[in-house]
This record gives sequence, structure tokens and C-alpha cells, in this order.
Amino acid sequence: MSLYPYEKMLERQDLLERLDILMVWGHYEIRVMRFHLTSFPAGRVVDFHNHAEFEFHFIPRGKGKVILDDQTHALSEGMLYLTGPGVVHYQEADAKEDMDELCLHVDIVHKPREHVDPWEAAESEETIEKLRTLPLTPVNDYHRAMHCFWKPMRHVIRNC
Repeated sequence: MSLYPYEKMLERQDLLERLDILMVWGHYEIRVMRFHLTSFPAGRVVDFHNHAEFEFHFIPRGKGKVILDDQTHALSEGMLYLTGPGVVHYQEADAKEDMDELCLHVDIVHKPREHVDPWEAAESEETIEKLRTLPLTPVNDYHRAMHCFWKPMRHVIRNC
């Protein structure tokens, strides 16, 4: 058995693409669009690009760098960063070491609804605003957020 928990995703990169997750929270619709593991061979470059949705980037293995807001940041195992809609970013694996990236693409759309609990609406509004205004800086995954993806991944693997 492999010690790397995402090994099966390297073999079947579309494994979690089948998940259809949609949540309604306050006046927002939150849809998980894609969840995938990308392996960057040493020296691989993904030139400047952006997405129309939020993308959570987790680094479960390896090292590299990312350029966000014209600032270059080193990436290493156990780090994460967020890019929001329209945020231009550049990614590169280390010249001598591969880097894996676990990506969660989430589309968040404002959808006003009637009869929403005012506390729920306020909480969702505050949270979405925090996502939009987070600093464009990678951080260590102190709360081990990427580990939250193991459970759905194990469920999908069992049912393949």
C-alpha cells in the first residue's frame, strides 16, 4: 500500500470529477465544479492564466513556485493558496523536484432568495467577502484542510 494518500488520483485523474455538489447558503449558490490532482514534472511551467471561479490550490507533495499579484512565492508540501475569479497566476515546479497540486474549483454565484434566515444570509455574506479579499499569499495548511478530501476520495474509489 502506498504511503501517498492521493496515489489513486494519479492513476485516475478524473476520479472525483463525477461529484455533483451544489449547496445553497444564504443568498449564494456554491457549486463544486472540479476536484483533481495535477502532477507537475520537475521544471514544468503553467504560464499566466486565470479562472472564472475560485480555485483552492493544495500542495500535498513536492515544491515549486507561484506568482500572484506580481509577487513570487515558494511552494512546498503542506501549503495552500486561493485564487479567485479573474486572479492571474503562474505556477512552476521546482527545477529538480516534481510537485503535485490538489485543485478544488468552486463557483459561487449570488442568487437572492426569499425567506432566507437573516443570520444565515449575514454569515454567508461575511464568509464570501472574506474569500474575495484574502491576501494572495500561500500559507501552510495548519488546519490540514486538504485531508478533508480523503473521505470523499475513498468513497469514490470504493465505488469505482
